Amino acid sequence: TLSLVTGFVGSYPNVFLEVDAKQLPEFVSAVRGLASEADFDGLFKRYGVSRTGAQFWAHSDEVHRAYRQWAPREAGVFDYNRLENR
Repeated sequence: TLSLVTGFVGSYPNVFLEVDAKQLPEFVSAVRGLASEADFDGLFKRYGVSRTGAQFWAHSDEVHRAYRQWAPREAGVFDYNRLENR
């Protein structure tokens, strides 16, 4: 199940996906078509931010910056222990 929410929920993200606004129709179609692990692998290859990828820490910094802006009193550090590395 994929839930879309405004803001941040929880401290343990399990995946980061980065989708440009122009890609939203394709992304939604791909999510609707998810039927197997292989389908998710394809989705992640296209939109995922891998823990070992060169852009991971820059992406992490942006997420933390957005979290602090959205909830300055509640924001903390995300625990990446459960973050999948595909």
